[in-house]
Parts: sequence; structure tokens; C-alpha cells
Amino acid sequence: MGAYITWQDLGLVILFTLAAIVAIMLALLLKNLSGTVRVIRLLMEKNYKNIDETVKTLPGITKNVEDITAVVSKESQAIGEIIEGLKGAVARSASGTEQSAKGWESKIGAVIAVVSAIKGFLGARKDKAEEPVEAVGAEGADDAREADPSGDGA
Repeated sequence: MGAYITWQDLGLVILFTLAAIVAIMLALLLKNLSGTVRVIRLLMEKNYKNIDETVKTLPGITKNVEDITAVVSKESQAIGEIIEGLKGAVARSASGTEQSAKGWESKIGAVIAVVSAIKGFLGARKDKAEEPVEAVGAEGADDAREADPSGDGA
């Protein structure tokens, strides 16, 4: 009554089913690949002149790029040397400015000392100048008191 399916028969069925699926996938892949190749061929045919021109000018472009690279390298080295020179000049300038500031500092200190000495001299002279006014003779003192009865000198 019954037909029995063995494990071997089941394995063969599954194997053939997988092979059929893989064959269908490969056919679809080849169809898509064929379409892609056809589109690329059409693009190549349409743009053949442009591609040919580009291929012909490519060596000149490559040479220009090499020349530009060499110039940029040379100029960057020159700029590096200039920057190094500027570093030294700035360092010397900063050192000179520092020395100049120290020179000005000592000069300003000397001026302040002279101004202080003059101020002290004028202050001492002012004190001495006020003393003789009070030491005026009796007549002058009496005249000064009559003119300013309050005695505050204002």
C-alpha cells in the first residue's frame, strides 16, 4: 500500500531543488550582467571621442601635476626657511625690546629720583623762605598785623 520514502530519497529531492534554485539565480545574474555590459558598451560607443581625447591628454596632465608638485615642494621649503629666519629675527627683536625696556626703566627711575630730589629741595627751600617773613623787623610785623587782623595771612 504504501510507498516509503527513504532518507536517501528525501536528500536527493532537497539536493535537486537547491540545484534548480541556484540555476535560476545564475540565469538571472547572467541576464542582469548581460544588460549591464550592454549599457557600458553603449556608453563607450557614445563617448569614444571624449575618452580618446582624455587618454591622449592624460600624459600632459600628469606632467603638469608633477611640475606643480615640484614647485609646491620647493616653495614650501623656501617658506620654511623664511619662517625660520623670522623666528630668529623675532627672538632678536624681543631680546632688544627687553634690553630697551630695561634701559627705559633705569632712565625713568633716574628721572623719578631727580624729580624727588628737586621736590625735596624746593620743599626745604619753601620752608626756609617762610621763616624770614616771620622774622621781619618790628615795624614790618606791625604793618602786616594791621593789614590782616586775623593773622592767618590770607
